[in-house]
Formats: sequence, C-alpha cells, structure tokens
Amino acid sequence: MKDYLIIRTVRSEKYRFFCCCIPKDLKIHFSNRSKFYLSINSATTRQAEIVCQSLHRITIELFAEIRMGTKSLTIEDIKKILRVEIRKQILWAHHVNEGTSEHDIHKKMKGLTTVSEQEKSLMMKIANDERNYDKELDGKLLSILESLELDSSTRSVAYKQLRRHFKSIYLLRYDWARSLIKKSGRDDNDFRGEIDEMLSLNLYSDSRDERRICEREIIQSHKEISEPFEDSSSLESSPLSKVIDAYLDEKSYSNLKTKEKIAHALGMLVEDFGDISINKINSAKVNLFKQHLRSLPSRRNQLAKYRDKSFDELVEMGENNLIKGKDKLRTTSVNDTLGFLATFFKWTTQNGYTDRNVFFGIKISKAKQRHAREERGRYSDKQIAKLFEAKTYLKFTIEKNNFAYYWVPLICLFSGCRINEVCSLYLDNVITIKGRNSGRDIWCFNLLEESNRPDKRLKTASSRRIVPIHDEILNLDFLDYLKILKRNKRRERIFQELKAYKGHNFSNSVQKFWNERYTRDLGIETDADGKRVTFHSLRHAVADTLKQANVDTKFINEHQGHSQRNIDLDRYGKNYNAEVIYEHCTKRIVYESSRGRKIDFSGLKVDWKRVLK
Repeated sequence: MKDYLIIRTVRSEKYRFFCCCIPKDLKIHFSNRSKFYLSINSATTRQAEIVCQSLHRITIELFAEIRMGTKSLTIEDIKKILRVEIRKQILWAHHVNEGTSEHDIHKKMKGLTTVSEQEKSLMMKIANDERNYDKELDGKLLSILESLELDSSTRSVAYKQLRRHFKSIYLLRYDWARSLIKKSGRDDNDFRGEIDEMLSLNLYSDSRDERRICEREIIQSHKEISEPFEDSSSLESSPLSKVIDAYLDEKSYSNLKTKEKIAHALGMLVEDFGDISINKINSAKVNLFKQHLRSLPSRRNQLAKYRDKSFDELVEMGENNLIKGKDKLRTTSVNDTLGFLATFFKWTTQNGYTDRNVFFGIKISKAKQRHAREERGRYSDKQIAKLFEAKTYLKFTIEKNNFAYYWVPLICLFSGCRINEVCSLYLDNVITIKGRNSGRDIWCFNLLEESNRPDKRLKTASSRRIVPIHDEILNLDFLDYLKILKRNKRRERIFQELKAYKGHNFSNSVQKFWNERYTRDLGIETDADGKRVTFHSLRHAVADTLKQANVDTKFINEHQGHSQRNIDLDRYGKNYNAEVIYEHCTKRIVYESSRGRKIDFSGLKVDWKRVLK
C-alpha cells in the first residue's frame, strides 16, 4: 500500500485518508504546513488506493505549476535585496549615533562600549551556534523572498550566498556606528563603498559616487605622504604586511618552526584580502575569513593538486565542494590560525595600530571535546609486527639502498624520539655513559642543540636529553654501521643522505616514504578505533607501551622529552642518569605478537660490511 494512503483505526473502525507531504521549498505557499489530509472513508480499500494514486499525480502536477510560477533567485535579485538591507543597516547606525551625546565623553564611551558588546555577542553567536543563527536568519530571508515571489529553496547556491552576505552586513554595521560616534568623517557613501568592495557585487554603479570615493582616497594618500610624523591615524593605515613584519621582528621564538607556522597564519589574511590597511580588517572580514579557512585544504603547499592554486581559487573549490571533507583543514587547525590572529591583533591594539581586537574570542566550536589521547592513533603490536616483517621491510629499504628509511623508523620505535631528532643526529651524538650503579658503559643518543651546528633544532627546552639505545637496535649491529660510516673522514651526520628542508628539517623524505608509500602499500593507515596513524604514531606506541607497563610518569616524560610540569623537577632537578632511564624505560619497550611472545626483529639483521662495501 502506498505511503500516501493512510489507514487509521479508531475503536475498531478503519478510516482512510489521502496524505500529501508538501515539499520544503513550497511550504510558504501553504502557510508553512508540512502535509495535509483528505478523507476518503466512503470508499473501499481498493477504491481508496486508486483515488490516492490519482490525487498523488494531481498534487505532483500542482507543485510543478507552483514552481513554474516562482522565479529563480538571480544575481540581480540578490543585489536588489542587499541594497535595501544595506540602506536599513546604515539607518540603524545613524539611530545609534543620534542616541549618543557627542558633548558627554562618558556617554560617548558608553555608546562605543555598547556597540562593541553587541558586535562581540553576534560574533560569538555565529562562531558557536551558527546553525541556529542561520535558522533565525532564514525566517527573515524566506519572508522577503515570498513577498517578491522568488524561489525560496534554502539549499540553492544563490540563497546560501544571500544569507552569507546578510551576515557580513550585520557585522559591518557596528563599524559604521562606531565611525559615526567617533565623528571619523566617513559618510553613507563610504559605508556603501566598503560593503560593495567586500561583497564584490558592484551594487552601486553610480559613477558620481565612485568618482567621489576615488577623489577622497587620492586626497587622503597625498595627506599621508605630506605628513612628516607618525601619529595614531598613520599607524592605523599601515599596510597589513608591514604590521605583520613588525610583530614578527619584535617577537622572539625559540623554535623556528613555530615562527614559520605563525607567519603562515598571518600571511593568509593578506592572501585573502590583499595588503590592505590594517584598520580595514573588521568583524565582517573576520567572519568571511573564518568561512574561507573552512573551505581550504590541509597541506595545500605540499600536495601537487593544490600547490599551484591561489588562495581565492582554493576557497572557490572548497565552496563548490571540489575539495573533499576529509581533505579540508581540521577544526583544530582553523582554531589555531584564529588563535594566532587573536594574539596578533591583541599586540596591534596595544601598539596603536588598531583600537580593538577583532579576532578576540573567535573560534569554531566543536561538537564534542575529546581528550587529547583520543585524537591520536598508535600502532598496535600486531600492526608493528606487519610493518617490520623482514621480507617486506628489507625490500622497501635495504634492497633500494635507503639506509635512513631502514634505521630511522626502527630507532623511533625503540626510543620514542621525534623523527627529526633522529634524522639530524651527528656521528658524535652517539656516546657512552657509565652507569652510576653498575659501572657498565651504556650507549646513548645525545639529543641537544649545538651553536656550531645551526641545522640542529629541538622542539622545546625539555627535548634536550640523553636517550639510551635499545638492545634491539644494538643487536641489528647499529654500532658496526656507525664504524663503517666513520671511515669517511668527511662524513659528519649519521644520515647525511637526508637533505634539509628549510634549513633544519631533515625528516621530510622519511615521513613521505612512511606515510605516503610504505604504510599505504601495506594498508595500515588507521588503528583499531579508526583513528589515523602516521610516522608519529611510533612515538605514541612507545609512550603507551611504557604507560601500560606501569612506568612512573616522571620517567616517561624525561624519556620522551616532555616537561615534568613541576617547577622543582623542571628548574632545579638534574636529568636522570642514563642507567636509570635504561632500567625504567628503555628495557621495558617490548612488543608482543601474542600474549607473552615477543616480536622477533632478528630477521632484519644485515651484513653491513657486504651492503656498504
């Protein structure tokens, strides 16, 4: 029986109804009803089925006729609607200004504070609950479209663009109100020109207005050139790139990678809006920038399919669903970028470039906050056995003379070192330390930064440490391998075949080999819980193995190069002797193929004299 024939039983009596579900885009034509019913109780069930089929065909034709009588939302319609809304919001800004006394400084400051609080409230609402805010906005937009007899499908691209433009207008109106309260000299034409430039829709084609705006910009540029001193207004008109350079020059970063990450985040603002004056970055642009970030792919400078695309081209691809969801920037990455910008604009406010931090509190809320350990995958012992199965591993490494690809994953698996800590090792960074209790020599990696070796970088101060070399690595004749390398008097680094990326990152090729070729060929890209696993998961495997072995956190932290988060241990306490770390951590890194049975790595042993001859 068809779903449009409904039979209901009341007190053993059956009642038949024809049920018609109204399409979402046509609900406004039926007082927002979602369905209606017609009683056909006088007919038999078979007759009712025939009647319902006929009624269903009629309603389908009726809906089609209604749609034909509804005009599609065009770009000209959008412009017309936006012009009306812009006029309303400029009027709102004037109302706010008229309600503020220009002669009472306290009331004036109160008016500015109220405007900023309202702006912040709206930005937080959009950032944290955008879905519900869109529903509220849809109510207004649908009534406008209905009054104009336009297609009101909320799923159309044109409608989504209209909704996005409305949000930009609502955010920008607070800037207009502030300008009027401060008597900045900006007028309605400036406001219209600003929003038109932002939306790139050519809303106002009156050449006189354009000429007036152009003349004002020329006069202003001459004024700036003629001023011999730098006051607050000239700081506020500084190009974005110049302010970013000043910020980065002033800040001192112990980690170059962190500085590059921050510089990249700030540079995206220039990519998006051009090298505009910093005072032109307002709430509307912030909201637009946040939306653009969510459209971008991750690793856009590394992946060939995105590398040659401009920022605007990538945003357009993202908005047109040409970038898959899994390829887009993760929420954490977007929030990191917004956080860097919030810190930057806090500095610009403190140094007179801006009068407020437009990025304060801006972030994308997550549906559910997960613990950090839940976001990271680790290789299971079973996966480790497969990854280091002798025949496959040797085929991808030794047989292709890729000795760094052979050693680096193994060392990380049994030391928990970060990949670049291993890749950047020098021959003399392998040392022996005498055990304090046993008196025996313990072979170790000496991880440190050296002033005469600027290509060596550690992530944090806590990363400087001594890491004992695991017996499994020694059993694979690692010391014999080093002895052969040392015969070449010009060789300095253990893995000298690895080239530096950006001066200090030697791990790039090893990561690509592992993440994009080797593990992918083996089909090992997620853990048992479906979380993504990468080379860094080897480090997580070490940490988790030690944790499951009930090793004290203070030993694990030192072994892994983490801060103890204890001022007595971090600032005043010395590092543990190598023998202590060996006994508590190194010797307890054991992987099992089954309960109680260790994974056998002896099949990976190589005759280094023969291989390196």
